[in-house]
Amino acid sequence: MDLGNFHPFKAISALTWPRILVCMVVLGLVEIPLGGYGILLGFAIALAFTLGLVVRLVVAAIRHSWSGVRRPAVIVGVVWAMAFASIGTEVLNNRLTEGRMRKVVAAVEQYRTDLGRYPEKARDLVPRYLDSLPHGKWMSFGWLKWEYVNLPQAEGAEDPFLYWTELPPFGRRTYDFTRREYGYLD
Repeated sequence: MDLGNFHPFKAISALTWPRILVCMVVLGLVEIPLGGYGILLGFAIALAFTLGLVVRLVVAAIRHSWSGVRRPAVIVGVVWAMAFASIGTEVLNNRLTEGRMRKVVAAVEQYRTDLGRYPEKARDLVPRYLDSLPHGKWMSFGWLKWEYVNLPQAEGAEDPFLYWTELPPFGRRTYDFTRREYGYLD
């Protein structure tokens, strides 16, 4: 193969670059419902763009011609920025959700302190302990649900726990009220 005639970025027309950037914006919007899978997809695309840029840089170094390298480098920078922004969005969203769930935990604990038992269902916390039941994690298609479950045990014992999704479809975070500890269901 003659490297002098090899132009990986010329194979993509100038009109295609805006389309690629629009696809990346759409990917950023799709990342929310895809959760971690959207993040992986974003990094795969960023890696593909980076590999294309590396090829372009190698060809430019061999030919001693750096013209035409700046535009692809900027695009790769934008793609990587979007990939890291999707991680930041995921982390922020998880922290906000955890803060809401901590309020639920505190309300359940206060309910138990006041009444000597855990609530049967989350609705029992409203309006005395919570103004309203908080939302779970936000996804572009709506709020993910969280669950408070108080399973009846033998001889009146209680086994309440709370769970919510951090990373769809799995990655469910839990709080066990009897052990008073956070964990993961899967």
